[in-house]
Amino acid sequence: MESTYKVSIALPSEDASDIMVAMLTHAGFESFEETPQMLHAYCTESQWNPETMIPLSEQLLHLSPGSLSAEKIEPRNYNAEWESRLEPVYIDDFVQILPKPDLFKAEFVYTLHIRPRMSFGTGHHQTTRSVIRLMRIVDFSEKRVWDVGSGTGVLGILAARMGASSVIGTDIEEWCTENAIENALNNQIEALSEWHTGSTETLNILKPVDIILANLNLNLLRDQASYFHKYLVTGGKIIVSGFYTTDKDAILQIFEPLGFTEIKTLTEENWIAVLMQSYV
Repeated sequence: MESTYKVSIALPSEDASDIMVAMLTHAGFESFEETPQMLHAYCTESQWNPETMIPLSEQLLHLSPGSLSAEKIEPRNYNAEWESRLEPVYIDDFVQILPKPDLFKAEFVYTLHIRPRMSFGTGHHQTTRSVIRLMRIVDFSEKRVWDVGSGTGVLGILAARMGASSVIGTDIEEWCTENAIENALNNQIEALSEWHTGSTETLNILKPVDIILANLNLNLLRDQASYFHKYLVTGGKIIVSGFYTTDKDAILQIFEPLGFTEIKTLTEENWIAVLMQSYV
């Protein structure tokens, strides 16, 4: 296991992180962590080149030379440490998401056993919880489901547990696909699900579905909306999330011209999830 270098940059605004991540990726950074005020960019020691990466980052981010400095982090199994501290998530009386089986409580309708590895989708984020709450009012019985940006597979796995006849999960990261397959097996829904790595534009396994679950972000939802319209059957439902309450109008402006109508919206703190139906 090799060392990692970390560079921290103050976020100038709530919606700046996506652009900054793109710029820092171009500069050579490989992974990112966001807090309310800071964006932390990471690079493994074998890829670390401060003579080019730091000046290029400062140039792309319009920072003065010498603004950025790097911290060397000695190797540790952060994912194992994080998983060991991960708390269960209890969503109303509906779903409990457990990192370990000994945290089980009897009063929930569904129990999901999710080991996140490095993937998004533990239930700790507001958007995941809001999507799950909207899923409660949707009939998944014998429905075909597409889980877009599946991460741990938590949403697709819940859909299968709620009666879906089939689930296709897609993610651009191979480790997410592997993690979703593992979690599907641990939740005994592997026979109902298939998980694929790749972007929507390149995947040739997609087929018409009845329900789409897309917890992404505003830019990705804008890019993918036409594909959602293409693969969602008339009368089908879609739940989108991953954006702020201030972006709701932008979301509706994207989806309404494609024939989608809002059914219900949920918010938690400053995050939002929207359930829509396709009429075209």
